[in-house]
Amino acid sequence: MVEELIGEEKDDERTHRPDGTWEVLNELVVDRGPSATMCNIEIFGDDEHFTSVSADGVCVSTPTGSTAYNLAAGGSLCHPENPVMLVTPICAHTLSFRPIILPDTIVLRLGVPFDARTSSWASFDGRERVELRPGDYVTVSASRFPFACVQPHRPHGRRSGDWINSINAKLGWNTRQARQKPLKGWERS
Repeated sequence: MVEELIGEEKDDERTHRPDGTWEVLNELVVDRGPSATMCNIEIFGDDEHFTSVSADGVCVSTPTGSTAYNLAAGGSLCHPENPVMLVTPICAHTLSFRPIILPDTIVLRLGVPFDARTSSWASFDGRERVELRPGDYVTVSASRFPFACVQPHRPHGRRSGDWINSINAKLGWNTRQARQKPLKGWERS
């Protein structure tokens, strides 16, 4: 599968050269772009084949980006202090491909197989759209230099409270109009 995706090496010359490097705060998305058909994406982790995806796309999110496109695509919320990457399918063709949370020590590669019907497109934090033709791939790894978050000092080490309060305020997380009323005739004895 690896050779099918990256092609054969010839005379010690690599078949692919990096087009660029991007740093993202929120997410990388590989999607079908302007094509009306699903895209096919192969996902590798540390050079081991994870899965083949037929979907509108795949979102690879940082914990900071978990409340953005990742959440809209059905991915999990993730506290920003977790050292993870979130991989979320976008309208997957099968119900068996579910969102997954991976350690940020893994190196992911999302590629378009040589036999794919169409190209896919990669975007980085919703900017810089790059076409991925069959045989092309994007390598994703966590930065060695984490993004610094400045937070006010909180007594008793309650840094998570700000994140929880923000989620509650912005998303109305786990709120409802009124609590469920008790059933009539079911009194406690």
